Amino acid sequence: INTTLANNEVPYDSTTVSNNENANYGYLDSYKLTENNQGQAQLIASGWHATGASNSDRYRYMIVFDNTLGHEIARQKLVPQVRSDVQRAYSNVDNSLYSGFNVTIDIPNSCINHSLSLIARYSNDPNNGEGARVDYWFNPLALNEGNQAYLDGLSSNGNTLTVTGWHATNQAAGRPYHYIIAWDQNLGHEIARQKVTAVSRPDVANAYSTVANAVNSGFSVKFNLTPQFFNDNIQFISRWTDDAAGNGNAVDYWFKPMNRTNRANLDSVTLSNGQVRVAGWHATDLSQLEPNHYLIVFDNTTGQQVASEKVDLQSSQDVKNVFGDIQTADHSRFNYTF
Repeated sequence: INTTLANNEVPYDSTTVSNNENANYGYLDSYKLTENNQGQAQLIASGWHATGASNSDRYRYMIVFDNTLGHEIARQKLVPQVRSDVQRAYSNVDNSLYSGFNVTIDIPNSCINHSLSLIARYSNDPNNGEGARVDYWFNPLALNEGNQAYLDGLSSNGNTLTVTGWHATNQAAGRPYHYIIAWDQNLGHEIARQKVTAVSRPDVANAYSTVANAVNSGFSVKFNLTPQFFNDNIQFISRWTDDAAGNGNAVDYWFKPMNRTNRANLDSVTLSNGQVRVAGWHATDLSQLEPNHYLIVFDNTTGQQVASEKVDLQSSQDVKNVFGDIQTADHSRFNYTF
């Protein structure tokens, strides 16, 4: 494109033969929602728009129309992109070669859970996109309306519990504050909460490309371990809210309660030359709170402990395959010689 042109202007096309002045075609190749590092919602879209009126209406714009509110919410100049494929398909449309676009538009955070449509425009107004114009309305965007989250894991050093995961939803529109809450099912109320500093999760953004906050949906928070964590049924809640203190108008995701099931098996015991070799597995999600694993030899005849040793656990996909309800079952095997 001639660099002397405005950045949203297509060149005058004098090469197209038998231009169809009434032609107005377009296609939306891809789109996604995201947000920048400041939490500003953004719509990214690519595609093309070709019209036979482009020699008279040479300035290009992209408009975001909020179907829920019934009016435009964002407008931006479009930099024309070369699309040789479109020119081959529509050789009788002026400037079909320069019909492409790839645009990133800031949109109000409060609108990301609304029905949105994109409008591609050619206009004779270089500054505002009004005046004589040709619009192409793309179909309403199919945006994710769900509430998705996952608890990646719990880990403890015996004093503090680290909770990691992600929570992505467009229902968080207008709710910029993120909290993780520890809920005690036995007591029927919250026992602690931690405010989240956003963790970048490009993997979640790839999986949920039309959820604005997916890219910043990660969390990693620490709780001080109190007796309730060990004795009661604890459930974690991820909350997006409009209240800086973590209350107010919120959208919550309740993770499954911590599984207190305790399963184990002693696969073999071998006594030889004054040594006892034991092999087996012990799986319980309480190991996420109590990370130190010990094997103890107990003398039932004397009623006394005769040996104990801290023993690291090993991978155990076979146990996980059978007891998938235990988060830590895939790392529960032991094999040790006393």
